[in-house]
Amino acid sequence: MIHRLWKLMALKRELRKAKRDITALQERLKREGVSDQDAAVPIVDAVRDIERIEAEIGLIRTSRFILTATRFGIDVLPHADDWFYTRQVKQAYGSKSVSTLTKLGESKLRREIWIERRARWEFWLKVIGLLVTGLTGLLGTLIGIIAILKRSN
Repeated sequence: MIHRLWKLMALKRELRKAKRDITALQERLKREGVSDQDAAVPIVDAVRDIERIEAEIGLIRTSRFILTATRFGIDVLPHADDWFYTRQVKQAYGSKSVSTLTKLGESKLRREIWIERRARWEFWLKVIGLLVTGLTGLLGTLIGIIAILKRSN
């Protein structure tokens, strides 16, 4: 869990740096007077790097949501068509298919998880309330019995 959090933070830093780098690259190429066709190659490489980082971030977020949903017994598969987005991400050794949650999917799954957490929390509040009530009654009964026994002696 902590490993994923650190990796997510590192990826977000890397993404911000990559976006700054692409902006600087565009400005440098424009200053140097490079034609649009010649400038396209390094810019496309930089954009692919940004897409790769965004895909990794999406995979980490998606796996976290799906793991939490699985723990709560929420079935994600019936909504796979609406909630997931599959894309091809170019990498150094080729391209791979990456499926991540869409914004709608994240929102709906977050809501489902919140509803399930709330239901479980409400259940435990009822149970604890009953236990406290029962223990209070039992304690009162014990105090009453002790008082009666002391009075009779």
